[in-house]
Amino acid sequence: MTTEERLATLEREQTETKTKLEQLEKALEGQRQEAAQVREGAGEVRARKFVVVDKSGNLRAILALAKTGPMLGLGDENGKLRTALGLSKDGAKLSLRDENGKTRARLSVDQGGQPGLRLLDEKDKVIWSAP
Repeated sequence: MTTEERLATLEREQTETKTKLEQLEKALEGQRQEAAQVREGAGEVRARKFVVVDKSGNLRAILALAKTGPMLGLGDENGKLRTALGLSKDGAKLSLRDENGKTRARLSVDQGGQPGLRLLDEKDKVIWSAP
């Protein structure tokens, strides 16, 4: 290979390297801007479901779009869903469950604005309600 050929090869490689470096700098600047937006609270995360688990993998919280509407659930240290807050076409509901997963209290407001409260025993029998 002649000196001129070697020089031409080096110049071509230098140009390619410079182009790649410029592309990396642009990508890095984009990452910096995104990080700044997140730090400023301008970031946004979109998903249909978020699940929070503890170090043992037990469900501790869930935010999801169920078939009936959005819901938020909280699980105990055993991963059992103990609290559920949901919204459907029928209205809003808050359910509190015991350690066996049985609903023991339900607070609701229907689409007409009518509130309701039900307390249930372990056999799902209503022991108190209003109205």
